[in-house]
Amino acid sequence: MLKSYKTLSIVTVVFALFAVISFVFKIDYLTSVSFWGIFIYLLIICNKKSILRTTTIETAGAKEKAVIVVVCILLILLCILPMELAPFWNGRIPMHRNQYELLADSMLNGHIYIDYDDIDPKLLTMDNPYSWQERIDNEVIYHWDHAFYNGHYYMYFGVVPVFLLFIPFKLITGKTLVTFHATQFFVMMAIIAFFILFYLIAKKYFSKLPLCVYILVTSAICLITLGYCVQAPALYCTAISGGVCFMLWSILFYFCAVMYAKKTIWQVSLATLGALAGALAFGCRPPAALGNLLAIPLAIYYAKNNKGKHLVSKFIIIAIPYVIVGALLMLYNYLRFENPFEFGQAYQLTSADQTVYTSFWDNLDVASLLSGLNYNFLYTAPISNTFPYFNYGGFLVTYPLMWLMVLYLVQDKVREAVKNDGIKMMVWFTALVPVIITLVDSFWAPGLCERYRLDAYYIVGILAFLAIGYRIKTVGNKETTISLVCIFSVISILITFLLFMQPCDANFAEYLPEAAENVRKAIMFERF
Repeated sequence: MLKSYKTLSIVTVVFALFAVISFVFKIDYLTSVSFWGIFIYLLIICNKKSILRTTTIETAGAKEKAVIVVVCILLILLCILPMELAPFWNGRIPMHRNQYELLADSMLNGHIYIDYDDIDPKLLTMDNPYSWQERIDNEVIYHWDHAFYNGHYYMYFGVVPVFLLFIPFKLITGKTLVTFHATQFFVMMAIIAFFILFYLIAKKYFSKLPLCVYILVTSAICLITLGYCVQAPALYCTAISGGVCFMLWSILFYFCAVMYAKKTIWQVSLATLGALAGALAFGCRPPAALGNLLAIPLAIYYAKNNKGKHLVSKFIIIAIPYVIVGALLMLYNYLRFENPFEFGQAYQLTSADQTVYTSFWDNLDVASLLSGLNYNFLYTAPISNTFPYFNYGGFLVTYPLMWLMVLYLVQDKVREAVKNDGIKMMVWFTALVPVIITLVDSFWAPGLCERYRLDAYYIVGILAFLAIGYRIKTVGNKETTISLVCIFSVISILITFLLFMQPCDANFAEYLPEAAENVRKAIMFERF
């Protein structure tokens, strides 16, 4: 079955036409068949005799790479097109979610605060304008979820997207870039980075990995990492997706510099690009940028294998982007809040008074940190008896693919293979950094929600890919393991869709319940 690319192409085209016709013309029952047929099709292409299963990363040629490119493009479209659906997030009902657009206009007008001409005088005379209850008691009119300092409103989200996307777009086209389009760009670039990074990791450490496993696992991890951005794409996820995108490219550049580049000029150049991307991540989403810690084991690995008198000078050159970007971000903070280390966290006008976060010891709460770890890693959301049944839970709970990660990482053969390949420290850091990110988020935020998990999901995804790859490399009965990984990947992909249909955060399913109900009927064999 599907032993050649010709057969695979014919079956794919026929199935795609069938699915498009049933969805476009809303043909009862055929739509349901098409939807569930997608997941059955994914399993069929992973059968033992399929060309995608018999071909490995090691034997992949031009045709296989073309398949990877096509899958990557389809996944990008699957993620960015639905961002248009929710009026609260697509610019039609912007409310406070257009701050990136407003800040770009303000900067083009010569200042770094957001131009509002409706500042309530009571906000200026309050004892504590950051107290939600005091603002209610004084009937203050204000702009929600902005930073407010010395009589001006500021955006406390990372400013890098403003300089890289919003201002250039306005200068080139004369039009305003709607915020969710920036998220679309970052999500697209993050998916591309995932596919390249995982391909290079597999080629380096487990080159006999079946192509179907690489494609399904990578696709699942992309959807797991970026799925929430699809349903709530503006503002919050603009900053987060920007941070994740830059970190993935940073890790990719670092990995290429250490593991693939042979000449010094390429090693330093690629690592410098990695440093630049990693530094820019801090200007998007600082907690997500803590993924820069993964550069430490890579640097140690490089130092062990490239001893010489020029090692220090190489590291100094590579560090320059961190110094320059860091200095610019600190200057930006100082010009706004008279503190180079204050991004605006303490001056938010939200439901919580966050001025307490200016004091480390006053805010330190061990119970809150432990609760954050439990929420991010182990929280089990109850399964509902109504569609879409699932809700967001912890890293290690929600998706079956992550269950395999935990199971495989404790295998003796996996740990031995990791040690033999000299990346034991790298794997340990990959496991530790999500913990550090969670602790930082728990400390600086009044509460956690799903979008905070996105700060670390991309690193958990890298760890999962390593665990699965090494398990298949070292296990005796490979066929059973490969089948299990493929099945769990498909189930995880299905869960990401069901979570997209979960009404929350003013998303498509919550704001347009009738449309969401039609989707439910379309896939549950009901007339619509």
